[in-house]
Amino acid sequence: HVLRAGRDGARTVVKVPLADEAAALTADIALKPGDIVVVPRLDKIYVLGQVERPGALDLPAQKSLTVSKAISMAGGFGRFAKQGKVALIRDGNKVAEIDVKKLLSGDKPDGDPVLQPGDTVFVPESRF
Repeated sequence: HVLRAGRDGARTVVKVPLADEAAALTADIALKPGDIVVVPRLDKIYVLGQVERPGALDLPAQKSLTVSKAISMAGGFGRFAKQGKVALIRDGNKVAEIDVKKLLSGDKPDGDPVLQPGDTVFVPESRF
């Protein structure tokens, strides 16, 4: 969004839609002297281990992202994933072990934790 100073010195907020690229292009506004452009920070979470595309993912600014959704965004489980022992790591400490296999089958024993900026989801390898 853009903070724009009015004649009385008070600032007003001019919202610019960024979620939809087509809407953002049609809502493009001309900047004026004194405008302040505020760009929301994109926080990252990390999905590592036995997923198809391990790495960093953008944490949506206005929506919540759960462990199971993050695994889905990383391409889903790899062939040798241990789906019942997914670790949620926050600030360097393992805070939860999630049985995503049960979650996806409809059984929600511990729920599907919502991720916070900097969290790591680790999917271990299964030992046959």
